[in-house]
Amino acid sequence: MIARNFIDLFTRAAGITPALNVGRKEGQVRFVTDSSLKSEAYLLEITPEQILIKASDTKGFSMPCNLSANSCLLP
Repeated sequence: MIARNFIDLFTRAAGITPALNVGRKEGQVRFVTDSSLKSEAYLLEITPEQILIKASDTKGFSMPCNLSANSCLLP
């Protein structure tokens, strides 16, 4: 759900729809669990090839895009 909402927000903001591959190590947008991060923390890495979002929990994955307000907080 979080990934699909992120893709929808990205499409509205950028005008392109990145590929979403669930459970694969490749894709234009990747959500990766990283237990070394604190709760609600996230790491965002953007390259020309992909957007990588790492978090330790659902709260962290929700932080880059404030889904309840439906507004993107990405830099």
